[in-house]
Amino acid sequence: MSDAAIIVLTAGLVATACSLLGPFLIVRRVALLGDAVSHAVLPGIVVAFLIFQTRAPLAMIIGAAAFAVLCVLGIDALRTTGLVADDAAIGLVFPALFALGVLGIHRWADQLHLDLDSTIYGEIAFSPFLTMQVGDLTLARSVVIMGAVARVYLLLVTIFWKELKVTSFDPDFARTIRISPRLVARVLLVAVAVTAVTAFESVGAILVVTLLVVPAATAY
Repeated sequence: MSDAAIIVLTAGLVATACSLLGPFLIVRRVALLGDAVSHAVLPGIVVAFLIFQTRAPLAMIIGAAAFAVLCVLGIDALRTTGLVADDAAIGLVFPALFALGVLGIHRWADQLHLDLDSTIYGEIAFSPFLTMQVGDLTLARSVVIMGAVARVYLLLVTIFWKELKVTSFDPDFARTIRISPRLVARVLLVAVAVTAVTAFESVGAILVVTLLVVPAATAY
C-alpha cells in the first residue's frame, strides 16, 4: 500500500469512528466534549512523564487516556447531580484539569520539552512511517488502531442502537423501560475519550473535535 493510500485510509477510519458517535453528542447537547477531552489530557501527559521518565508516544497516550476518561466521568458526575447544566459541567471540569496540567509542567517539567504535538496536534503525514508487526505483516499503526476502534464502535452502535436512541431523545421513558440513561451516557462518553486519544498520534485532538461535531451538526 502506498504512503498516500495509508494517509487517506487513516483519515477515513478516524472520520468513520467520529461519525458513529457525533450524532449522539449533538442530540444530547454535549458537542464540545471532544474539545474538553483534548484540553483535559494535559495533566495525564505530565503524570505519564513523571512515572515512565520518557516522552515516548505510547507513554504519553497512556497518561492522556487515563485523564480523558477521568474528564468524561467527572463531567457525567456533575451533570447527574442536576445542579448545573450539561454545558456548564463541561466548562467546569476541563479548565480545572487543563490548569492542573499547566501547573504540573511549571512545577516538575519546566526545563523539559514535552512533545505535545504527538497528542494535541498530530501529524497524519507521518502515519506510513509509524508501523507495527501483525503476524508476518508490517502495517501502519494508525490503520490497525483506528480500524479496530471503528469496528468496535460500529458493533457498539448496532447492538445498543435502541438504548442509545431512547436515552438520547427521551431519558424519562428510558427509565420506565429499565434502561439506565446514566450508564449509556457514561459508555458513550468513554467511547468519545477513547476516540480522541487513539486519534492523537495521527490527526490530533483538534481535528477529532471537528470530525465529531461538524458532520453531525450539518446532518442535524
